[in-house]
Amino acid sequence: MKKYNKIIIGLVASALIVSPILILAQGNRPEGKGNNKGKNDVVILGKGGVKNCEAISQIYSKIEQKLTQKEEQLRNRQEDIANRHEEKRQEREQKLEQRREKWDENRQEHFTKLAEKAGDDEKKQAVTEFVQTITNAVKDRRAAFDQAILDFQQGLDSIHQARLGVLADAVADYKQGVKAAFEKAEQDCNDGKDIRTIRNNLRQDLKDVRDQYREDVKEFKGHGEEIQDLIEVKKQAMNEAKDEFKEILEQALEDLKASFPEVDDDEGEEEEEEEEEEEEE
Repeated sequence: MKKYNKIIIGLVASALIVSPILILAQGNRPEGKGNNKGKNDVVILGKGGVKNCEAISQIYSKIEQKLTQKEEQLRNRQEDIANRHEEKRQEREQKLEQRREKWDENRQEHFTKLAEKAGDDEKKQAVTEFVQTITNAVKDRRAAFDQAILDFQQGLDSIHQARLGVLADAVADYKQGVKAAFEKAEQDCNDGKDIRTIRNNLRQDLKDVRDQYREDVKEFKGHGEEIQDLIEVKKQAMNEAKDEFKEILEQALEDLKASFPEVDDDEGEEEEEEEEEEEEE
């Protein structure tokens, strides 16, 4: 989760907020004129009103193209992360299913050996009842575990969607803010205001938009408590299922030993191991 946050926030911050400043700086540097900022600013924006507006419009056009490209890259990156996340989820589900199949095989072998030890009808009946009780208990416990996992995953997906909504709004507001800053600069240019004042105001407006964007993106990672709550709810549901299974197992062993005293006290240990494995998953 933390790695996911760092990747997305890093991409958003670096891919979007630096573009206007960089392009503006590049646009202010005419060929063969070095790095004299004062002269470069005047040259790129010019001294005639129409020429100034055209220059500002050209700069914004470059920025708009750059933002569109970066936004597409960010969207593709998000899709890649989401796909990898889904692949890992499916891998965990497959591994759990494989382990369950193995546990079922081991349990069946155990039940078969137990039945072979039952010499008379009373013991055989006791074993049959024990097997049926444990089989049903395992089924119920797995259903409880699966529901807890499903609830957790759905809750996590809802949080991810909310986070992406915050990100989408922040990006949209940022793009609109950049557009408004350049529209204001163009209007000031048409009104005949001093070119240096226009440039300084534009830089400040872009900085304000950038700073606001950074503040908006901070909300993107503000769901740690919600995720922790989901983890606790899942853990509690699994613990309740574990406790219920233990009670059933203990009673089933007691009933079995009443007719089959030779049965060891560790008949249920294999079930306990399975239970712990599933909880970790």
